[in-house]
Amino acid sequence: SIDTYIKNRKNPGKTSYITPELEKILGVTGGVLIYQEQVMQVFRELGGYSLGRADIVRRAMSKKKHDVMERERQTFTEGCVSNGIKRESAEKIFDEMTSFASYAFNKSHAAAYSLVAYRTAYLKAYYPAPFMAALLSSYIDHTAKVCGYVSECGRLGIKVARPDVNESEADFVADAGGRRIIFGLLAVKNLGRLYIEKIVSERRENGPYRSFYLFCKRTYGPSFNRRAVESLIFAGALDGMGLNRRQMLFMLPDVISRLDVERSGMSGGQINLFSLLGEDDVTGPEPPEANEFSKEDLLLHEKETVGFYVSGHPLGEFEETARASGCTDIFELTGDDVRDGAQVRLLGIIDTLKKKTTRSNGEMAILTLEDTGGSINVLVFPKLYEKCRDIVRQGNIVLINGRVTLREDREPEVIADTVDKCPEKEKKIRRSAGRPKELYLRFEGEASPETRLAEKYLAVFEGDGSNPVSFFYSDTRRYVKKPEVALNEPLLGALKTLLGEDNVVIKG
Repeated sequence: SIDTYIKNRKNPGKTSYITPELEKILGVTGGVLIYQEQVMQVFRELGGYSLGRADIVRRAMSKKKHDVMERERQTFTEGCVSNGIKRESAEKIFDEMTSFASYAFNKSHAAAYSLVAYRTAYLKAYYPAPFMAALLSSYIDHTAKVCGYVSECGRLGIKVARPDVNESEADFVADAGGRRIIFGLLAVKNLGRLYIEKIVSERRENGPYRSFYLFCKRTYGPSFNRRAVESLIFAGALDGMGLNRRQMLFMLPDVISRLDVERSGMSGGQINLFSLLGEDDVTGPEPPEANEFSKEDLLLHEKETVGFYVSGHPLGEFEETARASGCTDIFELTGDDVRDGAQVRLLGIIDTLKKKTTRSNGEMAILTLEDTGGSINVLVFPKLYEKCRDIVRQGNIVLINGRVTLREDREPEVIADTVDKCPEKEKKIRRSAGRPKELYLRFEGEASPETRLAEKYLAVFEGDGSNPVSFFYSDTRRYVKKPEVALNEPLLGALKTLLGEDNVVIKG
């Protein structure tokens, strides 16, 4: 049974090696499996290896490093000869060892992993939202993993809501309905655990936060600081306070000054006028008149504070292009089963770009490529970089062919063979001059009430024009084409009132 395998890890059992030499050393007469522990025993007793060096070989085998194994051939063979074993037998034993490196795995580990795999598969199938919430929380400090799992939630039809000081806990949690995950505040940068505990405990004790000023006032204390509040603003965690993000950002210095004055007055025994009023009467400084940030800036700020785009992604409209081009999701390259040297095709946006001078005085580029599910470093060596220098720029969407390279204790990287512009984006640029404007509407989901109302509005203008319409559903990240309409101000005004300006986009 699995439990027996786990308990009896130190009892190797039988081995698949059938050579007489190995049977003699291990005291068996043939079997079905060999353990990594037995490999160490073979290298020590046949090849004369020390325990430390035998463990190095075991580690090389566990990581499928055939080159390291091959470098040990001569040492092992000479050690066997010194112990009275024929060279031919030693070579045969080593060949079997090298072959075994392709599939070597500790049996007790395999048993334990199979049990964990069964349990996690069950939880994901029957309790997907709580399972994914726990998974996200376990990787809350690993931005790339969080990004990939958020993308997986979208595939499962589970919405990951943006951070919200009136809902979020420290970790990711699933709501009672089981189809939505509330973003964990620990994933927001510049937020200390003590301040998060203050936000959550204050909300539980005294109810939800009703305004930006009252939020600052109620959480004001030793753990309160300007940078943390700015991160909450940029992450969208304070969007329900009745002000846009630019207004709150401009208002923050006055709020902090006012709270500092109140605190200093109270510590000096003075009676503050505002302390005599009920909390509902304290409105704080007058909010400044300011328009909201552009959609591009909102996404950029979310990326800076959370590590990825929360309310959208610049590559959202190119997901279909990526699939049609046979591109690999970057998140798949962060798993344990990725193979060194594997050929991959990636479509992504260049998030960061660093240039480096090589020993031969050439210039290469090290860029971070990001798609909707994760990011990875891509190395563009001098000869290729010279050809694609104009393409490899921060913010550009590119199509890269390359091969995966794995190094111990480092994240996987890709060495680029070719770098090209995104083909679909180029088509759109060429067609944009003579193409009618397109209307894109974003909804939480296909079943949301706003979807039905928007369809009724559009039906009035169907057949009167040639402007394409697409619906985007955030929960499934799916685009759906709708009948063409004639765009006009009354229609756009009604849609913006219904959905909000950020969710009504015209392109072309």
